[in-house]
Amino acid sequence: MIRALWKPWYVHRPGQIFKRIVRSSRPLPAKAIVRMPWGVRLEIDPRENIGREVWTVGVFDLVVSELLYRLVPVGGTALDVGANIGHMTSVLAAKVGRTGRVLAFEPHPVVADRLAHNVEFAKQDTGATVELHRTALSDANGTAELIVPKTADANEGLATLSPGSGTLAAGIFTVPTARLDDLPNLDRIDVIKMDVEGHEAAVLRGATRLLNAAAIAAIVFEEHEGPTSATCRILQAAGYTLFQTGWHINGLVLAGLDEPNPTRNYMAPSFLALKDPAAALHGLKTPGWQVFSSRGRISTGASSS
Repeated sequence: MIRALWKPWYVHRPGQIFKRIVRSSRPLPAKAIVRMPWGVRLEIDPRENIGREVWTVGVFDLVVSELLYRLVPVGGTALDVGANIGHMTSVLAAKVGRTGRVLAFEPHPVVADRLAHNVEFAKQDTGATVELHRTALSDANGTAELIVPKTADANEGLATLSPGSGTLAAGIFTVPTARLDDLPNLDRIDVIKMDVEGHEAAVLRGATRLLNAAAIAAIVFEEHEGPTSATCRILQAAGYTLFQTGWHINGLVLAGLDEPNPTRNYMAPSFLALKDPAAALHGLKTPGWQVFSSRGRISTGASSS
């Protein structure tokens, strides 16, 4: 039992243990509005993947959340590519604050409707400029088919423009696509979070100009194919230094691509690409979890449910 509780989200936020016990004794609601540790409200469905994790442990994908919070500066510009319901959008908005800008890209029409509510919460609770784009970033401007697999009932973030062989579709949407290089007013990007279910390399091929101009400082991305993936190769060719990511009880763990993978077996494998690692690594290696202690740094809105 003690081992099960020896996790950062319990050790650093022991009140979450009580919340989990109480919530586990009740039927799951179809919708809930919770106040995240960084002070932003988030509307969730506790019956699906992200909502369930927020409902039980208080945060979704702690490593990525912490990386984004540390990497983006106050007043910075950040992109949430594959934003889903906006969990990472809210993290980024909390950090950039009133002088910053966050662009959330989510092409799934149903999920984007839910994201719209959380974009409004992020704007109200942080004062940041937060934009919702119902577009899939890719390597061409136009349209594409977004495949929603039958396994997406519990995880709506599985919809993809790059289905693997044998994918059984529960639905197909025609969605607009855009190249990152062609979007206006994006001459400098402090951090991009990218989770697009196998379409990451196409997103990067649509950002060749920005990558080669060193206009993107950091990219945090999910990659199941590991260090030899096309995504990693594109970033290395553009001069980025890549790291595998993980956690220990008191903070982030970063490892080179030739080192043992620090990702826990129950976590999605996430990587970090830095254009100037010397400038970023000191701040990333500082112990602690800033997303758990940041609530007082922003002006929050109405109380949570």
